[in-house]
Amino acid sequence: MYFRNAGLTIDKTYYSIHTIIRYFMINSITLHPEIKTNKNMESRKEKAAELKRCGTHNCTQAVLCTYYDYTGLDEDTIKHIGNGFAAGMGNMEGTCGAIIGAGIVLGLTTKDKAKSLKGTRYIMEKFQERNGATQCKLLKGIGTGKPLRECPLCVADASQFLEEILDNNGKI
Repeated sequence: MYFRNAGLTIDKTYYSIHTIIRYFMINSITLHPEIKTNKNMESRKEKAAELKRCGTHNCTQAVLCTYYDYTGLDEDTIKHIGNGFAAGMGNMEGTCGAIIGAGIVLGLTTKDKAKSLKGTRYIMEKFQERNGATQCKLLKGIGTGKPLRECPLCVADASQFLEEILDNNGKI
């Protein structure tokens, strides 16, 4: 009842198939294309929102750390990349950090400037359409007293739009 590959031994009674799949994704071992399904990606959207909700990550870091295995960087390094993007670039005047995190993941994943720009524009347009703003201050309701969207939900939205692009190999 053990799964063995690349020096990994997992007792199937204690680990789910998702744990085994995640191991392979993290270690850049090519999986059969059918393994990465929308159901698997849906759990990532929820994971990203939870990282923000529990307070261990800012919005940018929540997205970056959820999709780090797409980027070629380790989770700790990519979390540090997102340090300065909290609270709308540090002062709530800038773009929502979740959108920034999605753009960074796209850039590192596609390694193509045109695809990254087009994908980030797509994410921003869909985000604006759903939430009514892309600026942190407006989303949080600073100055208006009427929040448009809570941060964990912004993270989930940006993750969802990122996943749409990742599911299509960087194409919109």
